[in-house]
Amino acid sequence: MPSISTPDYRMSFALRRSWVRRKVLSYLASIQPRPTYPQEIARRIGARSGDVIGALRGGDGRYKADLSLIELGLVEMVTSDGWPKKLYRVTELGLSTLKGMGRMD
Repeated sequence: MPSISTPDYRMSFALRRSWVRRKVLSYLASIQPRPTYPQEIARRIGARSGDVIGALRGGDGRYKADLSLIELGLVEMVTSDGWPKKLYRVTELGLSTLKGMGRMD
């Protein structure tokens, strides 16, 4: 995972390239530190669940895994005890990236 101080051109490229990645990151920042499900994110930002999962983890041909929010270190996956579901929340790097882009107050 990249450090907070290290600029990574892949982050700005990935966020510029996909409105879904930007909206997912912004939504997770708005509810932080609470993690949530991909379906909830999709409902809140007006995107399809498959697109949200692609933005988070990559895959599906449209979203490259090396440009996924998790791979870039902007979002982390959280699993809770007793639940097979995967939840997602923004990382400190994700918050600082959004602030640097002027996307948060």
